[in-house]
Amino acid sequence: MSVTTAPPSTHVPRWESLPDATPHTQTPAKIGRHLVSADQFTRESLEKLVKLAGTMEKFYEQCHEVLRQPSSKRFSRNRIVAAFRKEHGVGERLMAPIIFESSARTYGSFYSAWKYLGGDYLFPMTNAAESSSTTKHESFESTISTLARYGPNVIVVRHKQNGAAKLAAQVVPYGCSIINAGDGTNEHPTQALGDFITMRKFHDNLCGLRIAFGGDIKHGRTVRSLAILLSNPQLGVKQMYFCAPPAAQIDEQLSTVLMRRGVNFCCVQWPELIQDRAIDIYYQTRIQYERIPDPEVRSLMSTTQPSYAITEQIMQTMQKNGQLLMHPLPINSLNPEILPECEQFENAIYKTQAQVGLWARMALLSHMFGPNGTALD
Repeated sequence: MSVTTAPPSTHVPRWESLPDATPHTQTPAKIGRHLVSADQFTRESLEKLVKLAGTMEKFYEQCHEVLRQPSSKRFSRNRIVAAFRKEHGVGERLMAPIIFESSARTYGSFYSAWKYLGGDYLFPMTNAAESSSTTKHESFESTISTLARYGPNVIVVRHKQNGAAKLAAQVVPYGCSIINAGDGTNEHPTQALGDFITMRKFHDNLCGLRIAFGGDIKHGRTVRSLAILLSNPQLGVKQMYFCAPPAAQIDEQLSTVLMRRGVNFCCVQWPELIQDRAIDIYYQTRIQYERIPDPEVRSLMSTTQPSYAITEQIMQTMQKNGQLLMHPLPINSLNPEILPECEQFENAIYKTQAQVGLWARMALLSHMFGPNGTALD
């Protein structure tokens, strides 16, 4: 369905002025001291981060060349590494990843990105849900507020509750930044950034892009953040499709954002999209069983999942049509939304997508905490 464009919205000078943690409709705020929403990415900042991610990719490759060479010198004293960190590094600033929810790729890429940029760590908490004082009924904001006073320059927070990152940003002292590494079903802005940069590796320009989101759209924060990022009118994305069973379809909040921004979108049965060459990218996701409290809904979605799975036959059609398959990972191995044999196809780019996530986070951290970083104002 085609959606009419809403009247121009008013500018929001800082994200703190937003009334709640749900996707909003104002003009995107800029990346500053905190990053809590994909709405903070402007076209200008995205273009800068795309270019910077390319620099990070080259540095990453140089690092592995350095590590393969036998040398008595420390890695950090290597001439190439030292020169790069002088221009793009984060000094010896301190990061505290506080992870209340299971994480492999996000935590690993943040940890690695900060290390490549020369940063150091304070009390990385990878199992904060069990190791923090929230098990003693301390509030989340009290935990974050206290830990922020131990000196980290940035806290990377991941939590099961919607709006947790924004709440954290409201209670930390000046000099400490918050980066949202995923909060409930709400957002995952750095995943959206990595997805965007991945798209740009295969498409020079996203103007006119047609993208379909599949799987569990309602409970998945990756789709929400990427849809918010791509809804920026300056990017020129032509069409969004949402392909899922009714219990997993797009919710009212996100649909309101897209309508007010004049995005053309609709809910469809996806196989016709691939056969009719109506899309350029298919973004598949897994069922978010851990975010679905109703056992009947979980059972229903598990039953319908096979009809939405990507098979080898579908991949052959997509490859013939020049269509890309993306996925934020992980893929459910018990009831897979992408069958294992699909990985062999060149247009299945989700492993590349995961690799780009590292370079994207390196670019973001350099942009925020490197020389003249936005978080240092």
